[in-house]
Amino acid sequence: NLLLNSITDGVMITDPNGTVTSMNDSAAAIIGWAKKDAVKLDFRSLIQSYTDSVKVGGDKENAIEACYRTGKSSQQISLLRTPDGRKIYVDILASPIIEAVKKEGTAETLASQGVIAILRNVD
Repeated sequence: NLLLNSITDGVMITDPNGTVTSMNDSAAAIIGWAKKDAVKLDFRSLIQSYTDSVKVGGDKENAIEACYRTGKSSQQISLLRTPDGRKIYVDILASPIIEAVKKEGTAETLASQGVIAILRNVD
């Protein structure tokens, strides 16, 4: 938590289902949610994109959605709407959290444990 809250960029961590498990104060400030209210919600309810997102690494989806869909890192600048009605451009870099899983008698496999997203206000 000390490292997470020392970073000036927003950091959001989600589980395999898209539920926010952790975020730092910077991420909460960028998306306009109180951290205590945002944790345990689906990221899709927190990251409200407008359709005129700037295409960097995907189509009209934001980088977190693209990362879940492809299982690969994705970067996208998106125009987000905050709960108080502000519109801000946010550069989102999302990477899958992968863990090697070894079951007795089988080969090691990779399993997704969620996504880590870095958010930077580029307004």
